[in-house]
Amino acid sequence: MEEFALEGFQKEFLDEITFMLEECEESYLNLEKPESRTEELNRIFRLVHSMKGTGAAVGFTDLSAFAHVVEDLLAILRVCPEKINTEIISLLLLCDDAFKTRIAMLKTRDGSIWDNSQLFLELQKLIEKLRAEIPTESNEKPKAKVAKLTHMTTNSGASSIKIDSGVVETLLNSVGELVVIKSQVLNQCQNYLGDVRLISIVSQLDKAIREIQEKTLILRMMPLKPLFLKMQRLVRDLSVKISKSVELEMSGEDIEIDRSMVELLADPLMHIVRNSLDHGIEPTSTRVSRGKVATGKIKVSARQQGDRVTIEVIDDGAGINTEKIFEKAKEKGLVAKDQLLSSFSEQQIFLFIFEPGFSTAEVVTDVSGRGVGMDVVKSNIEKMKGAVEVSSQLSVGTKITISIPLTTSITDGLIVRVGRLYYIIPLDCIRELIYPTGAEFISIEDGLQALNHRGVAVRILNLGQAFSKSVSQHAPPQMYVLLEAGKKQLVVGVNEVVGQTQVVLKPLGNNFKEVRGISGAAILGDGRVALVINAYGLHDLVNNDVGQLRPEAI
Repeated sequence: MEEFALEGFQKEFLDEITFMLEECEESYLNLEKPESRTEELNRIFRLVHSMKGTGAAVGFTDLSAFAHVVEDLLAILRVCPEKINTEIISLLLLCDDAFKTRIAMLKTRDGSIWDNSQLFLELQKLIEKLRAEIPTESNEKPKAKVAKLTHMTTNSGASSIKIDSGVVETLLNSVGELVVIKSQVLNQCQNYLGDVRLISIVSQLDKAIREIQEKTLILRMMPLKPLFLKMQRLVRDLSVKISKSVELEMSGEDIEIDRSMVELLADPLMHIVRNSLDHGIEPTSTRVSRGKVATGKIKVSARQQGDRVTIEVIDDGAGINTEKIFEKAKEKGLVAKDQLLSSFSEQQIFLFIFEPGFSTAEVVTDVSGRGVGMDVVKSNIEKMKGAVEVSSQLSVGTKITISIPLTTSITDGLIVRVGRLYYIIPLDCIRELIYPTGAEFISIEDGLQALNHRGVAVRILNLGQAFSKSVSQHAPPQMYVLLEAGKKQLVVGVNEVVGQTQVVLKPLGNNFKEVRGISGAAILGDGRVALVINAYGLHDLVNNDVGQLRPEAI
């Protein structure tokens, strides 16, 4: 019984220490700012002291012993914060990494030896060096503060419970099935519109299921803060490694998105920030010679707009050289040798950097320049039903914008019919239903058709031509739906607007996963299958021959 109880305490400790180490890492990075050192050191000391005591209590003696040495160093730094420098912060961050390694080993029951001997020796040498440089009585002061901090920790508590992620996933799947059944019930009720009592009950059912759905989705949401912390660490470590002075500014880290999407978003953002630091931000001497401030700036921001989140990574570096990209595209056979740069828009040029293996880096380093990265960024973002856009000005800087949905599991949309096929267009990208007369139709470059909407030419996409083989059987569109994805607009023609619905998004099979413009499929209330539109992906279609993108099985 005692052994069983100990295992329970150990599991709880391993769960808690993961969050504690994230807090420590955040505070270590904040030590770069002298004005916040006292507060951050107190916070770190409390966390490490708790790791030491609780680790020993649950039987993790090696972890506790290591925490004890880190605590000794922190005790000195709390008395003499002026001793903190880049090397000490780097060492503390390595200690945090070592803790994380040990936690991962314990969670997976890895019985191999945790080799932190070199780090242990470096800590002891630094402690001895600092003790020799400060008065002896200063080393005694922190002891009186430990009891106070420990007392504060034991009296603090939060009203919360831990839920296994698998349980949340199962619950969300069950809610998804409820949504499908609800749609079927609502569809059947169309035959009994005169039964006021039945309609009232179904309306209450609809409201209750929506509330359950919203509450369940909240369980899967998590803030972007852990991801932003990784970027902060990346910028700090790389700037030291490649000797560049860089300031990172972040905002919007408290915005929450689906936990699974945070994990998918990590690699793309790391690639983008790494490229900004390595390729974008110039060396200090170059910046000064160009009249810029010596320290480069990278700004990462997130904001929520309806059911989507927009993340921007902006640097004030060298910008993107479109001529260089165009020449590289010619070398790789992406552009005909006789084509001129002037025949391409800036956005079309920027699209080349997302091609597999595309890189203009003259020197390959262990930071970047291998020709991998941006194609992976685009691929991962599209897996999340999102989009990535690039804008840049030479010698001024670059902005990369990522737009993703808060969650991809359940979608509110408008059911439309084109020919014999049904589509669901997400409500968050619909701006207007248009009933044009013939006068609004215009031709633009290459004979392409557009709609003159309030003085702006908006490109028309024929969904039937893009996704169906039986194009000739489609009746002319009765109306047009104006879609907006980011700053881009697009018009699609439809034969009928069937109604509004809420559906559970189902992934398409392997034969369809490369089809742009489609997020997945959904079952309607009457049992029919509808394709769910990805408005961001549709914009890729208008720049390609849609006839080549049609899935043969549709």
